[in-house]
Amino acid sequence: MQDAILQALRRNAADDAVALAREWATTAPDDVAAHRWLAVALQQQGQPALALDSIDTALMLTPEDADLHLLRAGALLATRDLSAADAALSRTTALDPNQFNAYVMQAHLAVARGDLDEAERLSRTAARLAPEHPQLLALDGVVEMRRGQSDRALSLLTRAAEQLPDDARVLFSL
Repeated sequence: MQDAILQALRRNAADDAVALAREWATTAPDDVAAHRWLAVALQQQGQPALALDSIDTALMLTPEDADLHLLRAGALLATRDLSAADAALSRTTALDPNQFNAYVMQAHLAVARGDLDEAERLSRTAARLAPEHPQLLALDGVVEMRRGQSDRALSLLTRAAEQLPDDARVLFSL
């Protein structure tokens, strides 16, 4: 079933993916994968609140699944519940300290709060996992920009844009 859902998502047929995933979750209510795929399809369909319901169902089945907590954080960000998203990201990294994306997301939330020292700390933590990742260049560029270091920020963001030419966040930051 997951292959059919994935194919529907790749075709940008979110409605089809939701229908398939909903059927799967209904026929296999104890299958974490069914609820995870339903959440992904609902997010793709633009329904993060409904995705959260599916994620929460999956988390009741496997509360120690770091990837589910990360997925939950993304849905919470889409609903603009930043404090709950930050808590979900903290839970993610507590369960699995190798979750690069969770640290990057936490760092962006720290920047949004104006806590640049925390953003730098989280960037250093993420860099231990993926030292050359272009998302770190972008993150560090945004931090430098907020600190008023425009030349350094431009250099970092330009390098990030070269490696991530289609990343809207990087292009917007430039």
